[in-house]
Formats: sequence, C-alpha cells, structure tokens
Amino acid sequence: MKQVLTLSALGAALIAITACKSAAVDSSPSAAPTATTTPSALPSTTRIEPTPDPITHPCVVLQARFKKRKDEATGTCEKDADCGCYNPVHGDLGCGGVTDSVTSIELSKMEAEFHRLGCVWPHQCAPWACAPKCARGRCSR
Repeated sequence: MKQVLTLSALGAALIAITACKSAAVDSSPSAAPTATTTPSALPSTTRIEPTPDPITHPCVVLQARFKKRKDEATGTCEKDADCGCYNPVHGDLGCGGVTDSVTSIELSKMEAEFHRLGCVWPHQCAPWACAPKCARGRCSR
C-alpha cells in the first residue's frame, strides 16, 4: 500500500532522513523510513497570472474616460432631439442618465468598447425607457 505525505510530514521526513544519513547507519527494519512519495503525490502548482494593476486595467481606464467625457458634457439643448441617454459604465454615474446628443453618441461608442472588453457593469439597474426631454435649455428625463 502506497502512503502519501502532506507537505509538513514530508518536511519532517526529509529532516529525519537527513539526520539519519549524518548519524551512524542503523540497518534495523525500524530505522528505515516507512512512507514513500512520488512526484505525482506532491501537490501540483498552477501558474496564476498576476492581477492587472487596477489603475491601468483597460476597463478602469475606459470608465475614467467615460466619466471625464460625461463630466465635460454641456447637457444643453434647444429641442428634445438635442438630447440622448447613456448607460452606467462608471459607478459614480448611478444607473445612467441623459445628456446632450453629441456626448450621448460618444458615450455610446465607449459603452460598446466596454462590452467588447468584457468589463463588469458597476450597477445592476432596472431598465428604463430613454425618452429625453429638453426643458429650459437642459437635457432631462
């Protein structure tokens, strides 16, 4: 019957074997090690890729660009058609919203890239209908 050693037992066995080799050799049956190990009995190691730096991760960079562009938006309008909606690519933007149509188109392109990269939504929001209105020169829901 083959026995398998744990890492700590293996270490202890190696120390014992080393001590036995440096001491006088005892040929009695009780002095011989009873457990054996084979390379397949040792735990295997799996290569784990390092976690990307959160600041330079493509999804984080894209989210920062998205928020920056949204923050730069004027949100001004003259009619309803001057407005558009955006989804919540960045966590600080809640569940999305409404802005000017030029910005909305740019944000939509960034959202498509967000999906292509396989990024995770910062919020799981209930669906809402995009029906922006221009009220007193500002885009709103």
